[in-house]
Amino acid sequence: MRDLIAQTIKSRRYYLDLRGYGLEAIPEEVAGMDFLENIALSRNELCDISLLSCIPQLRKVALSHNHISDLAPLQNFFNLKYLFIAHNRISDLAPLQHLPKLKKVVAAHNAIEDLSPLAHMTQLIYLDISHNPVLSIEPLFGCTELRYLKAHGLERFAQQLQLLKKQLPNLYILDL
Repeated sequence: MRDLIAQTIKSRRYYLDLRGYGLEAIPEEVAGMDFLENIALSRNELCDISLLSCIPQLRKVALSHNHISDLAPLQNFFNLKYLFIAHNRISDLAPLQHLPKLKKVVAAHNAIEDLSPLAHMTQLIYLDISHNPVLSIEPLFGCTELRYLKAHGLERFAQQLQLLKKQLPNLYILDL
C-alpha cells in the first residue's frame, strides 16, 4: 500500500484505490494529494473520514462497507458527483445538502430516516436508499432529474413511489 501511495504522489495520478486494505485510518499522505479526483476507500474499517476534508476537489468518493457515521468532512466537496456510502452507520445526510453537482448517491444499508437533505438536489440522477429506516419519501419529489431510484425494503411506500414515478418525468427505473 505504501508503494501505491508513493507512486500516486510521484505520478500525480488522479485516482487512488485503497479498497480492502483493512485500514482503520486514512493514510496521512492522502491529505496532500490536491491532484486527486477519485478515491476508493471501500471495504476497510474506517470510522473517521475527517482527513478527506483536506482534498475537497474530489469528484468521486467510494466509502462503502466501513463504519462511518459522520459525513460532515464532505460538506464542502462542491465538485463531488459520485458518492458511494452503502453499508455504513450513516443516519444524517445533511452534510450533502449543498453539493450542487452530486449526480449519484449509493446509500443503501445505513440508518437514514430523513431524506429532506436531498429535497433540492436537482442534479441527482441515481439514488439507492434501499434498506434504510426512511420515514418519508416526500423529499424525493424535489429531485426533478432523478432517473433511477433503488428502494428495496421500502415497499411500505409503494403507492407514494408510484406517484413519484408519475410526477418525475425522467424517472424511468423504479426498483423496489
